Amino acid sequence: MEQNQQAGGTALAPAAQAEVEAIRRQGATAVAVQKERNQVMKALRGQKWGSVRGDNMSDETRWMIARMCELYDADPATDLDILNDRAYLKAEFYQRKLNALPNLVELPAPINIAAPYIKELREQAKRMLQDAKEFGDDDMREDALRLVRMAQHADERRAHYAVPDFATAAYEVFAVLAGESAVRAECNFAPNDPSKDPVGKARPGSTALTRAYGRLARKTVPSLRTAESLALKEGIEAEFRVIASDQQAARDVLPPQEGPQGLSIGAGEPRAARVPEPVQQRESIPVEAGTRPPANQARRARQMREEAERDEYNLTVTQEDGPLRNARLRFEHAAQERGVDPMQFAHEHLGAVPDRLTDYALLMGALEKIGNEGGEPDTPGLGL
Repeated sequence: MEQNQQAGGTALAPAAQAEVEAIRRQGATAVAVQKERNQVMKALRGQKWGSVRGDNMSDETRWMIARMCELYDADPATDLDILNDRAYLKAEFYQRKLNALPNLVELPAPINIAAPYIKELREQAKRMLQDAKEFGDDDMREDALRLVRMAQHADERRAHYAVPDFATAAYEVFAVLAGESAVRAECNFAPNDPSKDPVGKARPGSTALTRAYGRLARKTVPSLRTAESLALKEGIEAEFRVIASDQQAARDVLPPQEGPQGLSIGAGEPRAARVPEPVQQRESIPVEAGTRPPANQARRARQMREEAERDEYNLTVTQEDGPLRNARLRFEHAAQERGVDPMQFAHEHLGAVPDRLTDYALLMGALEKIGNEGGEPDTPGLGL
């Protein structure tokens, strides 16, 4: 690095000084981002989404929600909902992003084009026409004809988007932008498939509206497309499945239904009937020659094998952060369910030990092709 000698000491050359200042600014920015993310994680402990509580989540789950809010510039208290163990951005979030566009002229009200709604419009029109004929009210007759025209228009838009008959909710949404002759319009419906879309089946109205506004916003707001690309690259969306793992871990310490529901200690205070055994006790179980080792010993052997392979590829255990560890655990679980050795499968498809979220995403995609062709479709939310 170039230096200039001065009477008071050694000074950096202007180019080197500028480089140092740039590094300092980058460091200050990284520290500020980390502080903000830590504040969000701390605030998440006090949040509640229906039956999901922030203080019951693991640190990995809170970190991923904080990272998602950072990418999408979302407020976890108002812009986020968690349903069926997955995180979703609300329709209000997408409306706010659309309203912030500098060239937005108008955000018209959405149009309901669901078959049950159209049927109800026609039923009301028939009743209103009968009342108009009975009482001789021309204004009531005009209102009935207006309902018929609304039903006809909704039928036309429904056919335009090919909304399936099993969809109980469907919305068409619009955005009027300056400098464009045509109005931007998008549509979506819920459920996508009654047997594979539990969120859309449970909450069809709000889900269909969220999906419609999400599709419109992603095609209109450039920052959302950038955030979605980063989230997909980092594997953020799939990581929210860790919430289910948190709940399963809590269930594991509960007593079985067929067994005793509680035990008591000396003074009579109740405690759980199923107490997790210490790791040392589980690892010390003897295994006879020629028999299959218990699951806990097999898991420990696999971990030791992975640690050895990490050393071979100069990957230390400390380099595996929370999201990466969760991705590895989900991949191992999915591989074991299909009777596949995880490490052998990884070597066959990658030729190396997976050490990135994208590696595990590729492996999960390969596993889904093994006996899981009819898997659950992507539902909008964090992954609309």
